[in-house]
Amino acid sequence: MVVDSFLNRHTGNPVALDYLKALDVDPSRNLKRLVITHWHNDHTRGASAILTTAPVAKTWASVALQQQNFSKLVAASGTEPDFGTDEFRRVLELLKARAGGRKEELAFSWAKANTTIFQSAQCSVVSLSPSDASITLAFQEIGKLVPTLGPRLKAVAQTANEVAVALWIRFGANNVLLGADLEAGTARTGWKAIVADEERPSGRAGLLKVPHHGSDDAHEPLMWEHLVAPTCMAVITPYNASSKPLPSKADVDRILKQTPHLYLSGPRPSKTTGLSPAVERLIRQVAPDFRDVTGNLGHVRFRVDSNGNNHQIELFGRAQKLSA
Repeated sequence: MVVDSFLNRHTGNPVALDYLKALDVDPSRNLKRLVITHWHNDHTRGASAILTTAPVAKTWASVALQQQNFSKLVAASGTEPDFGTDEFRRVLELLKARAGGRKEELAFSWAKANTTIFQSAQCSVVSLSPSDASITLAFQEIGKLVPTLGPRLKAVAQTANEVAVALWIRFGANNVLLGADLEAGTARTGWKAIVADEERPSGRAGLLKVPHHGSDDAHEPLMWEHLVAPTCMAVITPYNASSKPLPSKADVDRILKQTPHLYLSGPRPSKTTGLSPAVERLIRQVAPDFRDVTGNLGHVRFRVDSNGNNHQIELFGRAQKLSA
């Protein structure tokens, strides 16, 4: 299973495909699921290439995207990369072609709270979100945008995190929580709704992908209290392509109060560019907040057997441990 996608700047390939190749895994035969947690480009770039390489993979996305109005917005976006749906449009076109002309709604499998995405004797994958209330709100917000289609279509991106697909993975005695970009929410949305949901999977996760790059808007104390183990392994994926890179120092300090085992999958936000001082001064005259976002990739690999023993943690590239 592959969850989300982004491109390796050095190879131009989806990072997941490069990783599977390094493990000598053939995605055309062995990749069974692709989950697109939401439509932001930092989670979708290269997804269509993965599907092209893995023709048997079943593709899942948030059920909030099933509505016709979202399809209209995707079509209206054309090839505009800033909209955040250009890659999603390519995935839709590919799935429609693969399905032999069936409607778009039949090409995806749709995830919402407590949907089983994969099930076997040893492993299961269940989506924890979006909640019914989140879906209803997304339908309303996306519907409002359709009459005003135009160059500012990126406004729809504000809805994406609210209907992101968080995943609960069970493997033997192990539980893993992948937080996507899901935000804290209200009593009926986001992490608050998941914690209150009596139908969610039981247990606590020993491994957490921290939601939304560790940002404060995704921090929910109830999630840490009820969904993850006190000594869980947690990893943050950094986001550097904005004026406020994530995670901030305050974010890291806050999360370190929740777990003694915290990792970062790539380089921390930095304004160090590696350029000569003269060139950097020239650039900063027109772009004062200029920073290098093309640093080497990194990732953290967690391995454990089905009994929860023989833990192995490996850091690659510019990944790093943030806890002592």
